[in-house]
Amino acid sequence: MDLIKKNINAANIVFIAECIFIFVFSLMFQALSFNRNILLLSIFAILGIILEKRFRWDMAYIFIIAAGVITSEIDLHAGVDSTWYTTGVWLGAYLLGKYIVGTNKEILDKKVFIVVAVMLTGLYIQGLLNYGNYKGTAEEISGDGLSWGTWSEFFTGQNTSRTLFVFDFILTGSLIFFALVNFKKNKILSIIILLLNAGIVFVDNILAGGRLALLLQFITLVVMTAIYLVKNHRRIPQGIKKAVTIIAVIIVAIGLIVTFLKAVNFYGFADFYAGTIWGRDGGIFNNIRFQTIKEGLMLSFSQPWGGWMVPSEENGIPHNVCLLFSKEYDTFVYLLLVAFRITGLYYGIKLISRKECNNIDYMLFSMLVTINIYFIVETGPWRYRNYWFFFFMIVAMIKKKLEVISEQ
Repeated sequence: MDLIKKNINAANIVFIAECIFIFVFSLMFQALSFNRNILLLSIFAILGIILEKRFRWDMAYIFIIAAGVITSEIDLHAGVDSTWYTTGVWLGAYLLGKYIVGTNKEILDKKVFIVVAVMLTGLYIQGLLNYGNYKGTAEEISGDGLSWGTWSEFFTGQNTSRTLFVFDFILTGSLIFFALVNFKKNKILSIIILLLNAGIVFVDNILAGGRLALLLQFITLVVMTAIYLVKNHRRIPQGIKKAVTIIAVIIVAIGLIVTFLKAVNFYGFADFYAGTIWGRDGGIFNNIRFQTIKEGLMLSFSQPWGGWMVPSEENGIPHNVCLLFSKEYDTFVYLLLVAFRITGLYYGIKLISRKECNNIDYMLFSMLVTINIYFIVETGPWRYRNYWFFFFMIVAMIKKKLEVISEQ
């Protein structure tokens, strides 16, 4: 009883309330009222400032506020529904990430882990519900030439594309590396994470015919493994180094062999490949997404006021979130969002470059890598601005940890 009384204080009550909000938001953010979200985020921000008795400014605020205000004003003057709520939710998400983990270095990592666990649990459940709310065969073409007619969002009933639902799984997919490096410390947790990732492959890749979730799992694991090996090369046993080298050589060899067989169409291999999910839309390396991104980048600077159309895509859109902001608004907004992402990566690299870098740091950076790649090759967060909430939360927690560390 004394232990309960000891832990019942204003900070812990606010933390629990914030975690409840994050879970509900992660579970059904597309169905929630923007006004209610902004109200709650504003309350949490004010409480965070009161409890910490300070407000620390950083560069990310400039990019978030500027991008939100400019897009809202452009929409307002264009006579469409103003997206003023973008600024409120985006700024609120960053403030929530900065204040939810507190300033106590001793329990900061525990709080970060709890926040991430709550967030990813909500997202994962939403992903299962969305994938289960299925109305046709995988990638079935609807009347408008898109696959939007076969998938329906669970909480809103809105028809949408399956690739939008992949987002619900990708951050859990980024934790494979964390599960491996944390295996000795907590085997049960690591096994749970690996099983959840196996579930992602089964649902998205095997059942639904998707490939992005699996690719993001693989790319993030490779990136994090490379970083870990470079950073800890003196402490890693030779046996592990040799094993990783052999695996890397095998992967590269398989890639080269597949590329060669496809190039010469060995026994019809290229035709077979083109008929699989991996050959769809030009395959992996020649995917139409990359062509639209290249064209979008060129058009962003040749037509900086937006309104352009990429010629290689039937709807004229680039498969890149930030480039869509350039197309619909202007290049300055694009540069602001890119600047935020670069700032976030700078914070993340600074965090994992420390000698005292721990598994929680690797977990946060893995999530940052995955969400950045998703924003590079997908379009959903352009249309549905709530998806940025998770990006801002991740960067904010990374920045807050750097601030707390610098004060010790």
